[in-house]
Amino acid sequence: MDFQADLRRFALEQLEHYGVKYRKKDDLTTLLIKLYTFFEKYIVPRRREVLMARELEEKLSQLPPSVREALDKLAEWVRGGVDVNCFQSRGLYGQGNRDYQNMLYGIVHLHLSAKGTDTEPVVKEGKRFAKPGSHLLYARFEPDRAYFLDVAEHPDSGESEAWTSKGAWETGLKNWPEVFGESELRGAYPCDQDGNPITIDDAAIAALTRAGVNTMIPSGGSLYAPGLGCAASGDSAQAVMRALRIKNAAAKTQLDFAAHALSILRGFRTVLERQGRPVPSKYDLHYDYLPALGRFVVCDRISHAAWDPQRGTVGLLAEREKT
Repeated sequence: MDFQADLRRFALEQLEHYGVKYRKKDDLTTLLIKLYTFFEKYIVPRRREVLMARELEEKLSQLPPSVREALDKLAEWVRGGVDVNCFQSRGLYGQGNRDYQNMLYGIVHLHLSAKGTDTEPVVKEGKRFAKPGSHLLYARFEPDRAYFLDVAEHPDSGESEAWTSKGAWETGLKNWPEVFGESELRGAYPCDQDGNPITIDDAAIAALTRAGVNTMIPSGGSLYAPGLGCAASGDSAQAVMRALRIKNAAAKTQLDFAAHALSILRGFRTVLERQGRPVPSKYDLHYDYLPALGRFVVCDRISHAAWDPQRGTVGLLAEREKT
């Protein structure tokens, strides 16, 4: 058994599946950081309620008809659970810094290039992305809701500060304080050592982020820290924490299994015999992720008996769990 090797295979399979770039010499921690950084940007295809900020509703009449058409189509697809990741930037699959701060704030931008006649997102053959649009939608996606925050013209490549999302995030705070206000730092106030108010604009946020410096958002007399910012390496702190947590969990699970192997394997035999299943003469044990459960278990790939280290239980995988 080598649960760390199993975890590495899992990371490589996921990176390959989603087309995320990596190097063969990357160690396990680096692979996991890249994977979880990607998941911070990835929009899981599922049905969502679409909510639109008041400011965006007021702006709709000023947008070109083709942009409004693309926005309506995107909203339709989001409500229907259609995969709209192709409208994200190519930075979705890399470390592009122009939309990096957006990701740290939990905000993505999507190109408004769909047409009203499209029945599904259109991408070029062999590509992952749709045609870029003249305008971008800034949005935040939660499991059951999508918050449409703002639509703006696509900035020039040199205007990196225009890609940061302080303004879009503040729009979210005004419209849905119960969601965007969760990151308020209570008792902290945006002022310097002399008590003068501190203000920070998108250009400053962009410059600091490129330098690997974390920033807070001063707004309405309070300070907010959406997301966990960057680690010293420049990676998303949240992705780093998830990578280390899952890596440590695999190591701990292997030690726990070794300490209780006899009782766990007796449990395997018991559940197999109760179900009239054959008991393998030798088990093929691995640390496998089960999407149906949303976590890793120690699984025998021959009999499909499994030990859930989180719950400390032994059982047989259902058919839907085996994949």
